[in-house]
Amino acid sequence: MSLASGEGSVGGTLGKGVVRTDAVTLAANSPNEGSWGRGAFDGHNGSAVSHTLKESLIPYIARNISQLYTSFSDTKESPPPATVDVAIASTFHRLDADIMKAGLAAIASKKPFTEALSQLAPFFAGSCAIMTIFDPSNKTIWSACTGDLRAVLGRPSYSPSTSIGKLTYTAEALSTDQTGINPLELKRLAHEHPGEPNVVDPDTGRVLGIMITCAFGDGLWKWSLETIKKCRYANDAGAEGGFVAVASDGTWDHLSDEQVVGLVEMWLSAKREGMIGKGYVAKVERETARKEIWDGKVWNRESDWAVLDENCESHLMRNAWGGRDEERLLGIARAQPPFSRSIRDDVTVQVPFFDGVDV
Repeated sequence: MSLASGEGSVGGTLGKGVVRTDAVTLAANSPNEGSWGRGAFDGHNGSAVSHTLKESLIPYIARNISQLYTSFSDTKESPPPATVDVAIASTFHRLDADIMKAGLAAIASKKPFTEALSQLAPFFAGSCAIMTIFDPSNKTIWSACTGDLRAVLGRPSYSPSTSIGKLTYTAEALSTDQTGINPLELKRLAHEHPGEPNVVDPDTGRVLGIMITCAFGDGLWKWSLETIKKCRYANDAGAEGGFVAVASDGTWDHLSDEQVVGLVEMWLSAKREGMIGKGYVAKVERETARKEIWDGKVWNRESDWAVLDENCESHLMRNAWGGRDEERLLGIARAQPPFSRSIRDDVTVQVPFFDGVDV
């Protein structure tokens, strides 16, 4: 089975840090509420905000980061990581504030109802977002997340006795899930919103009916406050042969950070050996995924993992949903809206590979 209808691959420039980015997206809703573009965006209540982020978030961040680096041009050094954190976080807040202001302006305007309603769409809808920003000069990567998308760094592990064929990777989290089942988020909500004990459902973790605690848009639930709190960054992230996996919660529902890194490691090994699509199977011991399982059954079994796809992200999606079990994979992947949302969430995955990876 091919997942090619939703996949893509973007080449990089040698010496600029990233040599290739693979990506795939598969909708569970109609229209598709997820998208990607050097970041991943997972919408809810419609696609208006995720599409706004796809078009606007990168230009917003690029402008802010460019101004910051220009201010350090005389020093011939990169800005301290903490100042980049502030620049990225403030950009998230600014764009979210602009979305809120546009919605309020539409409410107050005297425009025709249909036109005003169209402008209100991003105000009523919402979207999670994650962006990764890489500075090749000092090999530092920043990850900025709001919601339950996730990024994980695959850091190559070298030793004098390790051959390139046995190169392994360790998983390093670059984000934290902002949901009502995360104890840290529950503590933050209790501190910032005292005296509101019924905001979070203790049985489901839902916050006023939704799973996430932070997002763009969602004007009915919040002021322009609950977006990003701070960034996370990793030094020496672009070491020779490394990569980053960025994905929406439809992926992380079925695979752990360690499993994703292990699957990319398996794919890279098969690619080096020319074994993609030839029944290549490699045993990679990783911890199991979190148990968010449909009908009490685990779709992701490591015993079924295989490398059958030229696109790394299709490889991840395949092995999250069935691997070599074509019947299970087809049943999950080809389910159509609205029934598909009862089986799986929207899935967006992308993996940028750093210099030194043979892709």
